[in-house]
Amino acid sequence: MKKMAIISPSSPTKDIDTQKIADTLKKYGYKPIYGQAAFDQERFLAGIDEIRADDIMWAFIDKSIDAIMTLRGGYGSTRILNKIDYKFIAKHKKPLFGFSDATALQLALWKKSKLISYSGIQASFLQDKIDTGLNTTFEAMLAGKKISWQGLTPLTKGKATGRLIGGTLTLITSLIGTPYEPDFKKAILVLEDIGEEPYRVDRMLTQMHLAGVFDKISGVVLGDWHNCTAKNKNDGTIETVLMEHFGNLPIPVVKGFPYGHGIKGTIFPIGAKAKLNADKGSLVQL
Repeated sequence: MKKMAIISPSSPTKDIDTQKIADTLKKYGYKPIYGQAAFDQERFLAGIDEIRADDIMWAFIDKSIDAIMTLRGGYGSTRILNKIDYKFIAKHKKPLFGFSDATALQLALWKKSKLISYSGIQASFLQDKIDTGLNTTFEAMLAGKKISWQGLTPLTKGKATGRLIGGTLTLITSLIGTPYEPDFKKAILVLEDIGEEPYRVDRMLTQMHLAGVFDKISGVVLGDWHNCTAKNKNDGTIETVLMEHFGNLPIPVVKGFPYGHGIKGTIFPIGAKAKLNADKGSLVQL
């Protein structure tokens, strides 16, 4: 049976059923092997920075490890981006699966190591019943197969080809202006977030606009915006914010991508080439 390293680059984890995780991974042909910091806690982090970073390197260095998955999100992956040996990882690539706060780690690995990783699943999800779409894409990506998505809702028209760059909006904006900011040139930008009020989403999207991101990308794919509602109804809705920023872009934009904290319906490969057809509502990995 293959081995899956489970690491915690972000927040500490509580109430994890390791047996359920093991049972689920067994169905995919994997056995979980946990990193040193997997169940540690140092304030709001899963152990000190050095150990969490060491766990990442252990997962890539240990030749018996076949794939890697983060245990949960939260906060903390940005703190260890400067403690990773990207040159080593570039020469010893392995499939890495993560979500939420792992967005920063995954985008850094693409930027510095050209590692295509997979966003949309983490080990904590494996305690519960896996959505059909999540299961299908997880199986496909473990097998190295390409994926396509249909039935997306167009906000604008057109077609585009580019690399899929994205994840959780909060983490993407945290990388702007750092050495780990992804190359947005001709990228297809994938976005989702959770628990951010519309004005906060607007602030982050405005930052990206002012940083010139929207002038570089070739297309946009909008996922789930779970619980992104305003405390004050007079502040408006997340739908209005998204339409203001994306509804008039001269590039293809679609919404309804089944990716995010609320839906948990698919995984997408960060860094992989894809073709977006807003006219047909499709996204196809190339």
